[in-house]
Amino acid sequence: MAGDVPERSRVEISREAGRLRIVLRVARAWSTITILAVWLLGWGAGEVAAASQLLGGPNPAGASVFLALWLAAWTMGGLLAAGSLAWSLAGREVIMVEGPSLAIRHEVAGVGRTRTFEVRRIQALRPAQPGDQLPADRRGRRARRGAIAFEVDGAPHRLGLTLEGHDVEAVLQALHGAGVARATGGFG
Repeated sequence: MAGDVPERSRVEISREAGRLRIVLRVARAWSTITILAVWLLGWGAGEVAAASQLLGGPNPAGASVFLALWLAAWTMGGLLAAGSLAWSLAGREVIMVEGPSLAIRHEVAGVGRTRTFEVRRIQALRPAQPGDQLPADRRGRRARRGAIAFEVDGAPHRLGLTLEGHDVEAVLQALHGAGVARATGGFG
């Protein structure tokens, strides 16, 4: 709805048939995108050169093993950088509240990962504060990045990876309006 978010927002909030859908588009940091794109060009040249060397002819046994291991690590680094570039260009976080579930999906071009929580188990949904030390869960893991913090069964979670300013409040209002728990006690 147009009245829910500021005009220049990267947030889309829609409500239809008892379902809340919030889409958060990633802020494009063009300097990072440019650096990654240039780096990937150099990476590609290194990948081709190493693969050609490995597959192109006889190599001393130790050199082939080292080159194969190096190529595997080089490939993983390139894939991580390509994923980061794809996220920077086309990434989005989709938050859905439908019935008893809150789903948080991070995706690029429709491919991604979804985490689902029962709305009734969510506690203390609030803006995350700089330096906000959320408690660790039972395995000692701390919550990841995100502008909005909450707990489920004492485990910290966050959403809104790229939210800023007024968008945080607009998303919180929409989630509270859909019945997701407000912060209580010391979390204000």
